Amino acid sequence: MLFLGYESAVQYWRAVRAELVPFPLYSHAVVVANEDHLLKEIRESAPMLPIKDQFAPQLLVSQTKLIHRSEGIGYHLCSKTLPKGSFYQHTYGVSIAAPELSLLHAAKAVGSKGIVTLLELCCEFMGCYTLCEGTMRGFVECPPLVTRERLIEYIGNLPRGTRGGALLRRAVALAGENSRSPRETECFLAMTLPPEIGGFNLPCPTMNPPIPISEEDGVLSDDDHYLADLNWSDKNTIFEYDGDFDHSSPSRVARDKERRSVLASMGHTVIVAVKDSMSEDDSYLRKIAQVFRALDIPMPSFNSKEQAAQFKLRRVLFNPIHHFASPYITPIIPNREDAKNDWD
Repeated sequence: MLFLGYESAVQYWRAVRAELVPFPLYSHAVVVANEDHLLKEIRESAPMLPIKDQFAPQLLVSQTKLIHRSEGIGYHLCSKTLPKGSFYQHTYGVSIAAPELSLLHAAKAVGSKGIVTLLELCCEFMGCYTLCEGTMRGFVECPPLVTRERLIEYIGNLPRGTRGGALLRRAVALAGENSRSPRETECFLAMTLPPEIGGFNLPCPTMNPPIPISEEDGVLSDDDHYLADLNWSDKNTIFEYDGDFDHSSPSRVARDKERRSVLASMGHTVIVAVKDSMSEDDSYLRKIAQVFRALDIPMPSFNSKEQAAQFKLRRVLFNPIHHFASPYITPIIPNREDAKNDWD
C-alpha cells in the first residue's frame, strides 16, 4: 500500500475540489509496503492522480527499510501512530494524506519561516475556493475542505511532540474561514496578523457572512441578503476587494455600486480596495488607515522592525509571482504570464 503526502497531497486535494478527480469514499489508516519502481506503480494504479512533472511524488513510509533510492520520489518517515481519519483511500493500493494531515505535512515542510505560506494554505483549505489551472482567475469556487473545529480536534489528537503540530496550531488560530478568493485571504492576513509577522493586528472580521435585508429595508433592494468580503459586524464596517477580472464589466460595476449604496443606507461603512490599493506602499497604508478609522481604533505606532515586516508581508502577499515560489501555493499547472498581468 502506498500513500502520498506533502506537496503531492496538496495537489491531489486541489484536483478533487476542482472536480478533476473523484472524491475518495473511505477514510482509514493504512499499512505501507513500498516496492521498487514506485513511480511506475503509482501512475499505473492511479493514473488520474494530479502528479505533475515539476513536483516529485512525496511518499510516507513507516520504516527506514522501506526507503528506496530514487531521484523521482521524495520519502518521509512516519513512525508515530496518527489520529484516525489521517488517510483517504483513492483507489486500491494508493491512499492520500487527509486534509488535516496534509496541513501538518506543510507545517513540517515550510517551518516557522514559512508561516505565511502555511496561513494561505490553511485559508484555502478552510475557504470556499481552491487554486486551479485553466481558469482566468487561477482558482475555482468550491465548498470548504475542512473546518477550524476539525483541525483543532485533529491537532489535539496528535502524539505529543509531533513535528509541525505547534506551528499548525498557531496557523489555524490566525487563519480565516470562508474566504472566497486568494485576494480576500491576502487582505484578511495583511490586516489581522500580529505586527511581528507583518500584519496590523486588527480584530478579525467574519469572512463572507450574509448581510440580511429585513422586511423594513426591503424597499431598498429586491435581494434578501448580500455577502460581504470582510465584515466587522459590531462596527457595521465592511471591507471589499474588487479584482480586475470579476468586477470590470459595466453590469458588474453597476451592481456593485447599487449594492454598496444599499449597504450604506442601512448604516454600514463600506471600504473598497482594488489591485493598486494593495500593491503600492502609500495607497496600501492609506487603505489600512481607513479601516482603523472606520473601526474607531487609533492606528498604533509601529517600530522600525515591525514596519519592515509589514512591507515585506505586503510584497509577499500581493505579488502574483509569489504564488509560484512554493508548491503549497502554486496552482496545479501555473500560468506565470497570466499572473503577471492579472492578479485576480
